[in-house]
Amino acid sequence: MDGGRSGLRGKSGATKKGGKKKVTKQLEGVMKAVVREGSGVLVEEGHQVVFHCTTRTASGHICDSTRAEHGGPGRPRRVVVGESRLVAAVEHGLCTMREGEVAMFKVEPSAHYGDPACPVKPPPGVPAGEELQLEVEVVSAAAVRVLAGKREKEEPAADGTGEEGKKESGAEAEDVCGYAEDECFITKQTIEEGRGWEQPRPPYEVKIRLEARPLGSSTPFYAAGTGSSPPLHLALGAARLPPALDLALSHMLAGEKAVVFASSPHTIPPSPDAPLPPAPMATAPALDTTEPEPAVTKPEAGTAEAGRVGLAVPVVTVPAPPEGVVDVEYHVELVKITQVRDVLGNGCVIKRRLQDGTGDFPIDCPLQDSVVHIHVRGTLPDQGGREFMDTRKEGEGEGQPLQVGTGEGRLPEALEASIRLMLPGEVALVSSTAQYAYDSFPRPEGVPEGARVQWEVELFGFETPKGWDGLSFDEILAEIDHTKQLGNTLYKEKKYTHACSKYERLLREMRHVHPKEGEEAKQFNAVQVALQLNVAACQHGMGEYARAIEWADKVLTEQPNHSKALYRRGLARMHSAAFDEARADFQRMVKADSSTQADAAAALAKLKKMEEEAESRQRRELGGLFDRKPGSLTAGESPAAAAAAAAAPAGAGGAAAGGTGAAGVSAGSSGPAALSQATCKAVRRAAKKAAVKIAEETGASIDSDNRRSDNEEWDENGDSVEGKGGKRDDDKESELIGAFNPVKRSALLTYGPAAVLVLLLLAFGLLMLKDVNQMRGVVKPVAVLFDPKGVDDDMDDFMDDEL
Repeated sequence: MDGGRSGLRGKSGATKKGGKKKVTKQLEGVMKAVVREGSGVLVEEGHQVVFHCTTRTASGHICDSTRAEHGGPGRPRRVVVGESRLVAAVEHGLCTMREGEVAMFKVEPSAHYGDPACPVKPPPGVPAGEELQLEVEVVSAAAVRVLAGKREKEEPAADGTGEEGKKESGAEAEDVCGYAEDECFITKQTIEEGRGWEQPRPPYEVKIRLEARPLGSSTPFYAAGTGSSPPLHLALGAARLPPALDLALSHMLAGEKAVVFASSPHTIPPSPDAPLPPAPMATAPALDTTEPEPAVTKPEAGTAEAGRVGLAVPVVTVPAPPEGVVDVEYHVELVKITQVRDVLGNGCVIKRRLQDGTGDFPIDCPLQDSVVHIHVRGTLPDQGGREFMDTRKEGEGEGQPLQVGTGEGRLPEALEASIRLMLPGEVALVSSTAQYAYDSFPRPEGVPEGARVQWEVELFGFETPKGWDGLSFDEILAEIDHTKQLGNTLYKEKKYTHACSKYERLLREMRHVHPKEGEEAKQFNAVQVALQLNVAACQHGMGEYARAIEWADKVLTEQPNHSKALYRRGLARMHSAAFDEARADFQRMVKADSSTQADAAAALAKLKKMEEEAESRQRRELGGLFDRKPGSLTAGESPAAAAAAAAAPAGAGGAAAGGTGAAGVSAGSSGPAALSQATCKAVRRAAKKAAVKIAEETGASIDSDNRRSDNEEWDENGDSVEGKGGKRDDDKESELIGAFNPVKRSALLTYGPAAVLVLLLLAFGLLMLKDVNQMRGVVKPVAVLFDPKGVDDDMDDFMDDEL
C-alpha cells in the first residue's frame, strides 16, 4: 500500500439532525490508508456512489467481494449516502473518498457487523466478531435526486442492546459488501437543466432520445432517437416502459438531459401480454396534423395500441436489460412535451395541444367567465373526419374570429371547459363523446344523435370583466346590474345553471363592498335581496327545491314578512309536498302585502288540486291492501289486465308471476296491482307465523285439524305444499285463527294489536322499497299532475322587477 494513512477515530458518526441521519467523517475503530488518489468530487451525504468493495479477514482471506476475480458478481454496487442502509465503516469511509480513489480500511468489530445497531446482517462466511479489511474503489460519485426507494433510518434502542433498533431499521436484509441488497433506489442525475415548469404525466405525449446501458458501461444495449434518427414518440401510460424510466420522465422538464439509475425489477418492462391501461377515447381514429411525425404503422382503432386522442401513437416497448445485468443507467433527453389533458377526469373529453400559446399556465388562461376570441373547426371522427362547421368559412366577417362569452351556455360543455384551459395563441384538438357535445346542446345541421365530435380550436385572446377596485359605488352598481341582466337573460332561456352562477358570483364579490350608512346601504341591501331571490328561482327551475328554500330563508331571516321570499319558499315547499307549510307561506304573503292576493289565491288553488291528486294516488296505491287475497283483482283492475299479469314471465309480475313474500316485492311489477298482491300475501304469511308463535309461547295448543300433520309438507315461507292428504295453504289460511279455544283467543288479544302494528309497518316499508318513485308517492304525483311550468310562469310574472 502506498499513500497516506489516517484514522477515523472519535465519537459515533451517526447523529440526528432534523429527524434525518447525519453522516460525519469520524468513526471509532476504523483506520484508512489511501492506495490511489482520486481526482473527482468528494463524496458527500446525498451523493450516489458506485463502488467496488472486497472484504478480507485479518489473515488476508477474501470472504466477500464485488469483483469477478475474487468470486463476486463482477459488477459494482450503487448506494445513496445517507439514504441506503450501510455498514458504518463503509458509509463513513466513503465520505472521506473522492471519485476514482482506492483505499484500504482496517475495521474493528464495533464498526462493522459486530455493532448491535448494524442495519444489515453479515453475508455467509464473514465473521462478525473479528477485525476486517475493506478494499474500496469509488467508480463514480454525483449528487442525485431519489425518486423511489427512500427508507427511514432508526436509532438503536436506548438501553444499548440495539435489538429494537435492528428490528426497526431492517437488520434482516441480506448484505453484499456492506450494504443492504434489497434496496432498489431509483435516482436521477441532471446533466442539463430543462426549461419551464410543466412535467409530463399520463396521458401526456413526449418525444425523447434514449440510451440504456449497464451500470458503468459505455456500450448501450438499446438506443432510440440518437444520431440522425427522429426522437422516440410515446404516450405516457400507454407505452411498455420500464417502471423506473416511466417514473423518471414524469420528473423531467422539456429540454432536460438526465441519467436515470435503477436496479431490477424496476428495469423490467410490462409483459407484451399484459393489458395496458385504457387510453381515454382510445377508439378515436388518427387525425392528420401539420407537425411532422416519425413514420410508424398506425395500429387498428379500438385497441389499446390506438394511443391517445388526436394522434395514433404507437405502443413503444423499451426492452429489459440483458441477462445478468441488474443495474441500468438510462441516458435520456426530453425533447418535447405535448400536453394532453383529460379535461373532466372521466376520459370523455380529451384536449391535445397542437401549438403552444403564450403566457403561463394556468394564470394566463380564461378560467373565469370571459369573452373569448376563437376559431373552431368541427369534424365527425366516426364519419371519416367529415367537417360540419368552420368559423373561418362562416359568419358575417369571413376569417374573423368568433367572439363568445363563456359561462353563458353558448358553447357545448366539452368545448367550453377545454377553452378555459388554453393560452392565447394556442391551438388545441378537443375530442368529446356525444354526452358532452351535442346530445345536451342545440345540434348543428349534419351532426347525428350520439355522434362523437372533434374540434380544432384556436384561441386568439380573451377579455375578462374588470375588477371593482377603484370604482365608485355607482360604478359598482352599474357593473352589478350589467351582470345581473345577463343572468336574467339566461334565466329566461331556461339556462338556470349558468344564470345561477352569475348571481352567486355577484353575491360573493359583494361581500367585499362596504357601502356607507343611509341611502347607499338601503340600495345595496335591495340589490342583494333581489340576487338572493333570483338564486332561489334558479334553484327552483333546476328542481333543487331544498336549496331554493335555503336561499329564500336567507332573505326571511332579515325580513320575515318579505312577500316575494314567502312566495318563492311557498312554491318550493309545494313542490316538496310540504303542503301545510306552503299554505302558511301563501297566507302570510297576503297579510304582508295585500296586493299579492290574486297571486296567493291562484297558488292556493293549485296547491289544493295537487293535494287532492296526491291523496287520490295514495288511496289507489294503498287502498284495500290488507283485505284482498293473493291473486285478487285490484280496485279498478279489469279481468283482461289480470289475465295479462298472469301471463307475464317469472320475475316480471311480482306475486302474479310466481313471486312470494319479499321475493315477490323485489321481483317487481310495473303496476300497483302485483305489488299489492305480493305485499298482501307476505303479510298473511307473517300473520300466520305470528299466530303460531303466540300460541306456542302461551302454552296453548292448536286444534288437531289445523296442526301441521306428518303427511303434510311446508316450505320455508310457511306455505303448505300438497303432500299425503295435506291441505294447501290457501285452505288453511281461513281456518288457522278460528281454531283457537277461548284461552288462546285471550292470548291473541293480548299480543295481537302490537303484532298487527309491527306487521303494518313492515308492509308499508316493503311497499316503499318496491319502487323509488312509488316511495315518493306524495312528491311524484305533484310533479306529474301539476305542470311546474305554470308555477314558473306565475313566479316570473310576480318577480318581473327582479328577473
